[in-house]
Amino acid sequence: MPPLNRRRAIQLGLGTGAAALLSAGLAGCWAGQSEPVNDPRITSDPPPGNGQSFDSAAEAVKSIPGLELTRFSTAPPNIKRNTGYSVHLTITAGYEVADGPALVEYLLRTVWSVRDRHMPNSTIDFSFVDLSSPKPFDVFKALKAGKWVPAEKNGIEVTEDGYSHSGAWVDPDMDNRMSPSNLRRLGPWPGPVPTQPSGMLRKIRS
Repeated sequence: MPPLNRRRAIQLGLGTGAAALLSAGLAGCWAGQSEPVNDPRITSDPPPGNGQSFDSAAEAVKSIPGLELTRFSTAPPNIKRNTGYSVHLTITAGYEVADGPALVEYLLRTVWSVRDRHMPNSTIDFSFVDLSSPKPFDVFKALKAGKWVPAEKNGIEVTEDGYSHSGAWVDPDMDNRMSPSNLRRLGPWPGPVPTQPSGMLRKIRS
């Protein structure tokens, strides 16, 4: 995508200051970080069994035909002991999203399966840039259709640059914003590695 549009998308999602820090290394790459935190209130030691590594999850997302992973990140818990995920994606030229609810559910379950970082306990956020489709993909509408966000909630409109942003709450201490329902659906953390559905994106017919 043209550099100007990419910068515009970053600025809309993160703010100009944060965009300046990220824009140099964002194109065609992914990044992540996590540090051990000695706080018993923060889950970072999963039971044996389910899950996959952070790197494996990133590779799984990168393997989706028609989708480019530009950022896959988490961070140490903040002063409020909250931590989440940020996933930035670009629709590859010539492709469009065919099944939005299936795509966002696969992405959510992939993030939830990461076992070698802290369990997300705030939000799992997604940003999409879609300059390929005649009708750009709206991640909020896909989350809403999949019942990961409240039915009465209104999202931010997709911008003229094809940028959309939204996320799902996974806060175990929150009794609204769909957190209880989302956590029940996702199951115990870390979740099993999800099978990648076919047909989430498709080539645009000329």
